[in-house]
Amino acid sequence: MRNDSNLSPCRRKQNGTVDPGVGGRDLAFSVIQAVAICIFALLTVCGNTLIILGIIRFRVLQTITSAFILNLAVVDFLVGVTLMPVALITCIKQEWILGNVFCKISGVINMLFSVASISTLSVIAIDRYCAIIRPLKYASFMTRRTVAVFLVWVWGQSLLIALLPLAPWSEYRYDSSELLCLIAWGSTHFSFATLCLFVCIIVPLGIMFFCYYHILKVARHHSRRVNALKTISMNSLASNHTLADSDATGASGTSGDTRLAIESQSHRCHQPKKPKKVCGAIHVASRENKSTAMMMMVVGTFILAWLPYITGALCKVIASECLWPKSYFTVCVLVAMLQSSLNPIIYGVMDRRFRGAMKAIVMCSKRAAVDCDG
Repeated sequence: MRNDSNLSPCRRKQNGTVDPGVGGRDLAFSVIQAVAICIFALLTVCGNTLIILGIIRFRVLQTITSAFILNLAVVDFLVGVTLMPVALITCIKQEWILGNVFCKISGVINMLFSVASISTLSVIAIDRYCAIIRPLKYASFMTRRTVAVFLVWVWGQSLLIALLPLAPWSEYRYDSSELLCLIAWGSTHFSFATLCLFVCIIVPLGIMFFCYYHILKVARHHSRRVNALKTISMNSLASNHTLADSDATGASGTSGDTRLAIESQSHRCHQPKKPKKVCGAIHVASRENKSTAMMMMVVGTFILAWLPYITGALCKVIASECLWPKSYFTVCVLVAMLQSSLNPIIYGVMDRRFRGAMKAIVMCSKRAAVDCDG
């Protein structure tokens, strides 16, 4: 007769019986999981390494917002080098072989990075809110000291929450369907689950929704102002062009040339005829709007990636024996891993400065991407 007491507590359910999911996965599904984890880990480590090096190396990327982006990239990079290899090992072995102590350590690390990610996104939302809604006070409020305070708060709060399950409130336990040692939501005290729901989800998402709602609310107003500035600039170019060319017989051709000239200059500020103040205002407003749109895309992908897992965790809290298929939770964990690799792609696609910096690093170029103002 098999003695279950010799098994690690990580591999046994709370009632002492062996988790029936251990070693029971379909081989093909396990292979798909392993390949997916390898791809996600490679993309996560390489992509976030480029972001980290780009911000450190190129001064054009060293903005206040980039400090928070750097923090988020560091979190994702650490996920790629710590948690994903562990998930790959458990996926291949189809059981937890690293011991009970490391199970708790990896659980703390996973919770630490998860809370740090969503907390950083909420801080970025505050940063974008100040930049768009209160632009005149932004420089005086969002100083290096403010950034340091925000980052200390992010990591301090995250560490505290990550350590709480080591107390009697909850525990970290290996679940074969989740590949890692995570919080055992099924045996978690309702008070702790409520605390996590409020501090880790409701408050950060509430901050993000509030900030981005008001940003979108004034986006039309900013767009109208930028369009008005562009109209003034276009009229100025048209007037200068008309005065320079007084040939009446070429009026129709001149009109077409003027329109083409205006259209070609509407996105550039290097022409001497364009008012410098107008050009600067257009660049600042455009850059802030693009940066905000980029971070909203990051928030959107984060919510979409984590919402399925959060829903499953709530199912386990409400009903300790959640009847949802184990494959659902496995896919949820894989999607959450995928999210860590998406941010560098979003930065590269939506921001020319990041794209230029990443290209320069890959090509070992010594020139900074100073022309990438988008």
